[in-house]
This record gives sequence, C-alpha cells and structure tokens, in this order.
Amino acid sequence: AATVAAMLQRELQAQFAGLDAESREKTRREMEIQQLEAEVAQLRERVEVAQAAPPDSVRVETPVTAISQQVEGSEAHFQIRAGRLAYVPLESLIDQFKQVASEQAQRFGSRDTLKHTIGPVGGFRMRYTLERKELPFGQGVLIQLQQYELLPMNDFLGESSDVALGPQSEFRQRLQALKPGQTTVTLWTYPDSFDVFRQARDELYRAGFQVAARPVPHHLYITGSPYGTRSQAQ
Repeated sequence: AATVAAMLQRELQAQFAGLDAESREKTRREMEIQQLEAEVAQLRERVEVAQAAPPDSVRVETPVTAISQQVEGSEAHFQIRAGRLAYVPLESLIDQFKQVASEQAQRFGSRDTLKHTIGPVGGFRMRYTLERKELPFGQGVLIQLQQYELLPMNDFLGESSDVALGPQSEFRQRLQALKPGQTTVTLWTYPDSFDVFRQARDELYRAGFQVAARPVPHHLYITGSPYGTRSQAQ
C-alpha cells in the first residue's frame, strides 16, 4: 500500500509540474477544497456519534430550599461549639432578664450604662448592658437594653454530634417539643464545628424545620441587641 501511494504521489507531482501557472493554482485550490470537504465530513460524523451517545449524568446535591426569609414567630436556639450541640435557653434567660431589669431601671439614677449578669440557666449565664437615653423635648428618660451576651459555664456543654444525632439524645427530645413548619431552629456555630452544623442542618431539614445559620467568631459569645438583625431562615 505504501509503494502504491508513493507511485501515485510521484505521478501526481509529475502531472502538477507539467501544468502552467494558472492551471497549477486552480488545481491547488481544488485540492484544498477537497481536503476541507473531507474534514467537514469527519466533523459531521463526530457530531452524529456524539448525539447518539447517552449523556453523562452529574448528581448535584443542594439543600431542600435555597430561599431565605426573615424569621418570624417561634424560634429555638442551639450552640454548636467544639463539635457539640447544646440547647440555648434564650427565652428563659430573657424572662429572667425582664424581671430583674425592670427593678434596675427604677434605680438607674444618673448613670449612662449598667452591666449585670443573671443565671445560670441550662449551662448559660446572660451578661447584659442597660443604657440611659434622654428623650427629646424634655419627655423624660428611657432605660433600654443595649446588648446581651450568653456565657457558657464550660466549653463542653451539650452532646457530641454522634450522640446528638442519635435516636435517644437530648437534641431529639428538644426537637420533639417543637412544631415543624412553625418553629425556626437557629444554629449558633463556631468555626471549629461547621461540619457538625451541616449534619444538624440536613437532619433538621428532613424533620421539616426551617434553619437559620448564625456563625460566631471563636473569640466571641452568642450576642443579641435591639440594634441587630433578625435571623434569616432557609
């Protein structure tokens, strides 16, 4: 086959050399056209083969919903720190704060701020700051909350992720007392526990709860303030 090809190549070259300049240019262009037509035919064949082949499937996992909305109504709180889930009794601490702060406001005097700590409740203390504001037009003085921090009694509150996500955990018992679809679960998560957050979030989604994520820097505590923003749930 190689010998025949070489003979045909020599014969073609001889014929090409015998042509005049115009004929050689015409022949060269015809050869280029033939080569391009052959390449187009090959490309068409490849397209037909690709269209006939089954498409590659790619599995993409996403949360149940990626639409976030501001939390309204009932809200339960959990801290995820050092790989452990701990229930945060925020409502109980706020109720205790209201009782104490009402008495403190009456004895506030001329101070601009007042700091105090209450608790513990469920392993957390609440350290809060009251502030004094003069109302305009001589309408009096307003004593209000500036901010609060929730101080854990130790670094190992709650349950490890393996225990918490098991069938008989305190985490499960807390969830059973809540109403899916009506209660948002807010997860206050420290940087060392984002993997646990994802496990807990997915479990809460499966149980029908909306979930709000609240990242907490490692050197800070869970903090609230009238000047802050409400949680965004998904």
